[in-house]
Amino acid sequence: MKKHPIILGAVIALAGCTPVPLQQPYDAMLWCKPYFNDRVPQSKCDAAIRAYQNSTAVQEQQRKTNLCLREGAIYQSAASMRDSGMPPQQTLRTLSPMEQHGISEEFVKHAINQVYFDPELTNAGGPALGHQVANLCLHPNGTFTPLN
Repeated sequence: MKKHPIILGAVIALAGCTPVPLQQPYDAMLWCKPYFNDRVPQSKCDAAIRAYQNSTAVQEQQRKTNLCLREGAIYQSAASMRDSGMPPQQTLRTLSPMEQHGISEEFVKHAINQVYFDPELTNAGGPALGHQVANLCLHPNGTFTPLN
């Protein structure tokens, strides 16, 4: 019987391999370990992973994940600069180079204004704020559904 990789969303099924997904935001990366009682070489598992990671959908998800992590980092950095007493104008000058990473100046300004002037964020900061922004970007409708 021929063993073919089957790509199903974020799971790779390869006869004789056990897919081991990593947690968000790295769900596009997988480890695949051969079963002990099967003779599927690790190279076949690795090939299945590479095929999955090179798919257009995965590359798009990785691009979105990177963008969302950068957006979270902007909020985190802006809050850190605010907490250290830096004025918003200087924070903008410091964070403006993010444009070369695909973040618009409009987004940076919006983030700075929220961090400095939105009453809900004036006391928020640190890595938790960055993670919350990244998660909202990655999962705008949330990751869970309410119980019925």
